[in-house]
Amino acid sequence: MAAEISKQNFLSKPWEKFFLRCQSFSSIPIEQWDFYHLLGYFDFLYFQHYQYKYAYSFNAAPSRCTEIVIIKKLFNMFDTTNFNLVKEYLDWVFEVKIKPRKYAMKKISFLLSSGFGNEFLSQRKKKEVISRDSLLPLNYQEIIEKYNLSSQIELKTYGQLSFLVEMLQANPDEESFSQHNIMLQELILNGLKLEMLKTLA
Repeated sequence: MAAEISKQNFLSKPWEKFFLRCQSFSSIPIEQWDFYHLLGYFDFLYFQHYQYKYAYSFNAAPSRCTEIVIIKKLFNMFDTTNFNLVKEYLDWVFEVKIKPRKYAMKKISFLLSSGFGNEFLSQRKKKEVISRDSLLPLNYQEIIEKYNLSSQIELKTYGQLSFLVEMLQANPDEESFSQHNIMLQELILNGLKLEMLKTLA
């Protein structure tokens, strides 16, 4: 039997770089992702579920291929620049629309269903009823852990985060809170709304 030949041997240099860039998503924080990393994450979800790789169209240069165009259109569909939201949508599609129905996704354009998009946003909105005891989202927790401040203050719930914000605002020039302020700015860049903390039940 002839040895199986990796398709990498047939790729041009631009396509090799394209796939390497896509695959690097797992070693890069999501706040540094671009469209290629998100496409790589889609490839990961697809392979995890179907146990075979998604077949690319190769119908244009890597930067203009159908797959990267579809990923960019997802941001237009949700009118957002938030990679966390689009990543969450990809997770939702596989968990809610594909796995339970054993659906065989043949084209990545499947993701562009406006019906799916609106259903996802509706379900997401229902989950956004937040109280002081609500746990912080995973991406917030990952940012907080990165700054290693757990020995100084516990930050697992919205109530605890609200207390920290009040403390920082009351002591804007306190040097010992410099890392806390940097962390807070990163949380804001990743979607935290300070106004929302003031309305917690």
